[in-house]
Amino acid sequence: MTKIEVLLEKFNAGDKVANEIMEKLLRFYLKDREQMIFREFYGIGCYSQSKVDIAHNLGLRVDKLDALLEVIHAKIDDVLAEDLSLKNNQEKCDNSHEVDINALVKSFPEFIKLKQERKFSGPLARYANKPLSVFIYDYNNTRGMKGKEVYDRLMMAIAPGYISDDPKDSAESIKEDNLEPLYTVFPSSFDPSVPLGRAYKRMVSELISYLEATSAKPKNKKRALIAELFFNKHMSDKEIMEKASVSVPTIKDNFLNPLFSIGQVDEITLNPAFVKAVAEYFSTIYYSPVSNVKNEVGLEDDDLSRFLWLFGAEIFEKEEYNQPQIVIHRGDLLRVSDCLYWAYEVLSDAVLPIPEHVFLDRLEKVLDKDKWLPDYIKVIIDTNESFLRDSGGLLYLADEDLKRISQRVCRIIYNSPGHTATKKNILAAYSKIYGKEPSAFRYNEMKEKHFMVISDGVYKYVPDQTKPTTTHDYIDDYISSKVLIRWSELLNEIRKINPALNERSERAYTTGKCSICSSDSDILVLKGREGDYPQYKWNAKRKMDKTNFFINKAVEILKNHPKSELSYKDFLSELNGIIRKNGYSDHTTGTVISKYTNEDPKLFIKENEMIRLDENVLADVALDYIGLGYKNADFYMGIYALTISELKSRPDHRILRSEIVPLANAQISDEIDGRLVNKAFADRAKPDLLVVDGMGVNTYICLDMTKLASELAENKQYKVDVDDDANQNESTPKMVVDNTPRPDTSYRQVYNWNDIVVMMKKDLRHYDKPFFYLGISSDDVIEKFHKFMSKSNNVYLNTLIPQAYYELNYANVDRWSSYDYRSKIARAFESLLMDIYYQNRGVESQTKGLREIMELAFPDYLKARKTFDRTGFNGILNDIYNDRIKFAHPTTNEMPTLLSNIKAFISYLALYVHTVAKYYKG
Repeated sequence: MTKIEVLLEKFNAGDKVANEIMEKLLRFYLKDREQMIFREFYGIGCYSQSKVDIAHNLGLRVDKLDALLEVIHAKIDDVLAEDLSLKNNQEKCDNSHEVDINALVKSFPEFIKLKQERKFSGPLARYANKPLSVFIYDYNNTRGMKGKEVYDRLMMAIAPGYISDDPKDSAESIKEDNLEPLYTVFPSSFDPSVPLGRAYKRMVSELISYLEATSAKPKNKKRALIAELFFNKHMSDKEIMEKASVSVPTIKDNFLNPLFSIGQVDEITLNPAFVKAVAEYFSTIYYSPVSNVKNEVGLEDDDLSRFLWLFGAEIFEKEEYNQPQIVIHRGDLLRVSDCLYWAYEVLSDAVLPIPEHVFLDRLEKVLDKDKWLPDYIKVIIDTNESFLRDSGGLLYLADEDLKRISQRVCRIIYNSPGHTATKKNILAAYSKIYGKEPSAFRYNEMKEKHFMVISDGVYKYVPDQTKPTTTHDYIDDYISSKVLIRWSELLNEIRKINPALNERSERAYTTGKCSICSSDSDILVLKGREGDYPQYKWNAKRKMDKTNFFINKAVEILKNHPKSELSYKDFLSELNGIIRKNGYSDHTTGTVISKYTNEDPKLFIKENEMIRLDENVLADVALDYIGLGYKNADFYMGIYALTISELKSRPDHRILRSEIVPLANAQISDEIDGRLVNKAFADRAKPDLLVVDGMGVNTYICLDMTKLASELAENKQYKVDVDDDANQNESTPKMVVDNTPRPDTSYRQVYNWNDIVVMMKKDLRHYDKPFFYLGISSDDVIEKFHKFMSKSNNVYLNTLIPQAYYELNYANVDRWSSYDYRSKIARAFESLLMDIYYQNRGVESQTKGLREIMELAFPDYLKARKTFDRTGFNGILNDIYNDRIKFAHPTTNEMPTLLSNIKAFISYLALYVHTVAKYYKG
C-alpha cells in the first residue's frame, strides 16, 4: 500500500494520529480547490468520484486534473515526511496541549501569553476540564501573515480551544464572556439511528440560531438572513438576491458551497459523523426514485431538493422520455440527459426488438466517453416504461415513442400478419395509433431496416440477414460472384428487389465498382480483373472525373518528349487518340487543357504554337486528385439548411438552383460551385421538404409547404427557463418546452429591437453569475449591445443574427433553419471582432481568419483558445471557434438536433454580449 492509502485506512478507522495529520494537511497545505479535488477523489466526507467526473464538474481537462493531483500528492508526501511534534509530545507527556503550546510561546513570545487552568460556568461549563486556554495577546498583530500563521498553528494544536476576538483584550484582562470556541459543530450531536432528514433539520435550525446569535459580526448577520430565506422560506436565487440586497447568491458562492464541499467555513464546521453518514447513504441512492429517498430520509419537496443539492446531488426528470424524478450527481444534468436521449434514439432507430448487448454496443458507439453511464443505462432498461421486452427478452421501444414516420411504418409492417402489409392497411393502423396519417413514406430509410416493396403498394419485412436487403447489397454480391456481367441482366434482377429504383443512380454505383467495355457499354467487369478478359478493350480506370484522366494523360505525353515540350497540334492529336481509345468523348479536351494553362494550377505553358510542362508547378501538384469532383458531401447539410431558410423568406417559396451558388459562397464557403450544388440536390440525402422542379438552367428548388407544416407540427419548440436554477458553470441555461402557439416560419418574421432587448434580458440571466460575467443581462449592458449591433454596417450583425434570435423565440422553427441560424452566428463572430477592432483603431483589419483577429482585438481570447480554457466565457469561446471550423470545413453530414442548435445559439449570443461589454469597458 502507498503512504496515502495507509493514511486513509487509518483515518477511516478513527486513528487519532491519522486524524491529526489529515486535519493538518487539509488546513495548512491544500488550497480550496485542491481540498475539493482531494476529498472527492479519495471519498473523504463524501462519495468518491472518478477523474472524469471531477474534471467534468470543475470544467477541467483530465490532463490538467492529473497535474493538480501530482501537486496534491507532493504536498501529502511533505506532510508525512515532517516530524510530527504533536505525536512526539503525546508520547512524552500526558499534558500534550501544554507541551506543544509552550513550544509555540517560545517561538512567538510577542503574540502569545498563557493563562493557567480556569473553571468555566454557564454555557461554557462543558469545557471545564480543559487543562489550559490559549489567547492571542494582541489581536491586532494577527492581521499580518506571521500572526495568521501563529493563529492557524494554535488552532491545529489545541482545537477546540478558546480565542478572544476583541482587540482590547490581553492575557491579563480577558473577559470570559468574550471567549468563543474555535470550532462550532453542526449538528451539535448526531444519532445514526434517526433519519438523516431529522439530523439535517436540526443542523439547519442550529446553524441559523448560531448565525443570529453571532449577528454582531457583519458577515454572520448577512448569513443569518440569507440562510433563513434559503432554508426556511425556500426562496430561489433571484428572490434571495432581491430580498437580501446582494449582487450574487452569497449563501451559495461564499458560504454553503465551501462549507459542504470542504466541511468548514471560518469557525463553522459540519459534524464529521453526520457528513460520513450522508456520504455513505448517498453512495446508494444515485439514479434511485426520489419517492424512495423521500421515505427513507423523511424530507419533502423543497427541503429534500436543498438537502440533495448541498451534499452534491440533484433531481432529474424528463417527462417526454418517461423518466420520473430520480437522484443524480450535481452537475450531471447534461450527461444524464444526453445518455437518456441517445438511449431512446438507438432503440428507436433499431425499430425492431434487439438483444440487450446489441443495444449497449450501439449506445456506447454514439455516446461520448464521459457520457457513458452504465449504472444509469441499467436503470433506463429496467424501469423506463417506454423500454419494453418481447417474449424472448429482446428490447424494443413502445410504439407511441417512435419519432420518425419511417420507424412507425416499419413497426406497423413488422407487427402485421406475415410481416406484410398493404399501403391501405398501413395508413389505417398509423391513423389509429398516432391520430393522423403519415405525410410520406421515406422508403430509403425503410430499406435500411430490411423492409422491401415486393409489389405495387405491398410492403414486407425480410428478416433473412444472409440475403441482400438493398439494391447496393445485391449489386455487390452479383458483381463479386460473376466478375464479368451485363448491365441489362443486372438491372432486371435489382428491379425485382426495388421496382421504384433510379436506374441512373444504380448504374453510377455499379460503374464505380466496374470498368466499362469500350465497344459495348452493356458489358462490365469488376475493377482489377480486366486482365482476365483480353478479348475486350476496357475504358481506363476512373477516379471520380474524366478531367483527372485527361490531365494525367497530357502530362504523360509531354514527359515522353524532350524538354517536356511538343507542338500544340501534335499534342492535341495524340491526347485525343488516347481519350477516344478509352471510350471518352474528345470534344472538351481543348477546354480542359486551356483551364490548366490559364488558371491555377498552371501546369501547361502555351507559346508560339508549342505547349510544355511547367516543372515547378508540377512538383507541387497531386496528380492523383487534380481535376476530381468533390470527394465528400459534407457541405450538403449547410446547403440544404441555407436553401430552406432562404425559401421561407420568398413569397412563392421558389429559387433558381443557380442562385444558390452565390448565397452559399457568401454564407458557407467559396469552395462551393454549381456542380457541387447540383450534386447536393440530386443526392438521396436531400430532405423531402425540398423539391426539384425543371431542367437545365431553368431548374428551380421549391419548398413543400405541406411537408414543412407536418414537420413543424411534430417538432417541439423550446425557450429558456426563466426560473433557471441550473449549475452556474454550465455554458447554456436550462431549456424547457414552450407550448405557447407560434406562427410557422414560412415567411420572414418582422422583428424590432425593443422586443429583442426584452428577450435578451430574460434569456441571458443565466450568465449573471461569478463563473461568467456579473450583470450581463443588466439594462446598461444590453442597451450597449443593441447600440453596437444596430449601428454596424455588417449585415450579419445588424440584421441576420437579430432576425434569427427573434424567430427562435417567436416562431415555429425546424431543425434546418436552426442549423442555419447556428451557422450564421458562429461564422459572424469574426465579423464582430473586426468591427470592434475598427471602432478601436479607426482602420479596418487586414488580417485573415478568426485566430489573427482574436490576437489583435482580444489577446486573452487567443490565450484561452491556446490553453483550451473551459472556465466561464472561455468555454463558450472555444465552442464557437470549433463550430466555426466545422461549418467552414465540414467533416460530417449529420444534422444536429433542434434543441442543441438553440442551446448553442443562446450561448454564442451571450458571448457576443460579453465581448461587446468588454469593448465598452475598455
